[in-house]
Amino acid sequence: RVLLEIGDIIDPDDDVVMVYLSGNSGPDHTLTAVNPPLELAALSPQGLKQLFDAAGIRWRIVVVSTCEAGTWIDALKDDETVVIASSAAGVRGADCAGGLRPGVFADAFFGAAMRRADDLPAAFDAARKRLAEQHAAEPVMFVGASIAEQLKALRQRGKGRVVASFDARSDGRRQ
Repeated sequence: RVLLEIGDIIDPDDDVVMVYLSGNSGPDHTLTAVNPPLELAALSPQGLKQLFDAAGIRWRIVVVSTCEAGTWIDALKDDETVVIASSAAGVRGADCAGGLRPGVFADAFFGAAMRRADDLPAAFDAARKRLAEQHAAEPVMFVGASIAEQLKALRQRGKGRVVASFDARSDGRRQ
């Protein structure tokens, strides 16, 4: 529902939507969600791609922090998508268990690198270096050619805005 709402209020030709997913994953790499008393469905990479398509969200940045997060890259990669994974496919990352606190990847990427870097590749590189110093799993990134140009154009125009944010751990209200 959140992606459909976001799809309704963005400019699909211009706006870029970033989604951060973190948590436990099953052997098939689907993210499992537990939030009693709600019964939540597991989310697969293919399922997320279908949700983006159904919402009409063209420009996508997906950040995934889970066990073998790199497996999400193959399912999501296309010309209009960036996928950042906390570890490569086949590598059990430090953030496998999920939890309420940010893991080492989230801390390195969002807590430190994104605050200081002036673009996404620079933030990724800074987080990668920080994680290497901590002997954590090396993150991986895929950047589609078209979204690279879109991000460059938005940056040159100085255009950046937050339309809505949602924290599944909160009371569910948009922020």
